[in-house]
Amino acid sequence: SVMEATGTNVAKGIGVGSVIDRRYKVLSRLGAGGMGSVFLAEHLQFQRQVAVKVLGEGGEDPRARERFLVEARAICHLQHPNLVTYHDFGQDPSTGNLYLVIELLRGKDLSRVIQKEQPIPISRAVHLLGQLCDALADAHEHGVVHRDLKPANIMLVRRGDEPDFVKLIDFGIARAAHLAGDDLTGKHRIVGTTGYLAPEYIARQEVTLKVDLYAVGVIAYELISGQRPFRGDPQAVVMAHLGAVPPPLEELADGRLVPPALNRVIQRALAKDPADRFESAVQLKAHLFAAARPLLESANSDRTDVGHRPAGNETTSIDFAPSPEDLPIEDAPSAMATFARPKTSGQTLRRTTPVTGPVANRRGFSLMALGAVGSLAGVGIVWAWMAAAPLYRDAPETTREICIIGLAGGTMARYMLDTVPEARVDGVEI
Repeated sequence: SVMEATGTNVAKGIGVGSVIDRRYKVLSRLGAGGMGSVFLAEHLQFQRQVAVKVLGEGGEDPRARERFLVEARAICHLQHPNLVTYHDFGQDPSTGNLYLVIELLRGKDLSRVIQKEQPIPISRAVHLLGQLCDALADAHEHGVVHRDLKPANIMLVRRGDEPDFVKLIDFGIARAAHLAGDDLTGKHRIVGTTGYLAPEYIARQEVTLKVDLYAVGVIAYELISGQRPFRGDPQAVVMAHLGAVPPPLEELADGRLVPPALNRVIQRALAKDPADRFESAVQLKAHLFAAARPLLESANSDRTDVGHRPAGNETTSIDFAPSPEDLPIEDAPSAMATFARPKTSGQTLRRTTPVTGPVANRRGFSLMALGAVGSLAGVGIVWAWMAAAPLYRDAPETTREICIIGLAGGTMARYMLDTVPEARVDGVEI
């Protein structure tokens, strides 16, 4: 059976005014989910507001508690800008509830963005997916698999001028609840959200980092098209994950065209066989950015050329991946780290404002010198023509051709000196 991780599992014995583990005073309840309740609380000594997630009734089994604490220790070691920070964990002595103390985030989750802000620019979608891959890469490097990736577990918060800063939340709890369900009932359960479950997890309960990569493929499909690849009742969606091929992303409902290379990347992330997917989140990000490179460059150019300040639903701080030629879709390296902005050395930047001061003076002197040289060349050409005219009439035909070519070349050089526009070198007028 499939147990959705979206139900209500309220922690017992905790309400507004309660103090958890003699340190965290509960101010309000933020919400409840399949794994427990989340409270807004204040640390009594530091007077800092935090979120406290308390495991619900599924955590009453001693073996589940032990496993929860082991996994909580691993999660609390995760330190990455795109991962929610876990400050503390423990067990409340008065109620016996297991809890996690989490960084308090103020923003909106990605599911709300998908519902309210369609159509989402593809460049923005890739920007968000790149940050999600960065977060997963760090978690996977530390041996942690999320297992319940979905838009509701991805928060967008503001960081400086970046309105779309990704924070991945809800690590570890799904795993603890899964063990609790097995231990308490002795029955097989799959914990997660059906729309994002990988086929191998459904069929064999196989949990590797590629379970998360499959979910990223579903989220990518949903961000770009506005809907998941498989829809319907939970059982129908589960069967589709096991055997159905996702419809290709080609032309969207609003008429936008999806680059074929980007469609291939998403389809590969959604491959039924884990061996056919990407090897890591780093590799998946590399392919996403390479496939969407023209769109990312265009989005970045639109902002810098007109001094555009991004609104809340637009992408900022885009890093560029290697070009598709440098990073083939089928044979990408599996260990590409981060992407740096392209170096400007060797590029020609054009200045659009008038040049004044010493630069303008140098340009004036240069043009005067070129004019003098051109005038002398013109005088020399006329003098040579007058002196050589009698000889030209009696010269062989070959010699006449040489004279004509030389005269035409001199005249063309003089014309170019008179008509060539002001020159620019490396963005500075001369």
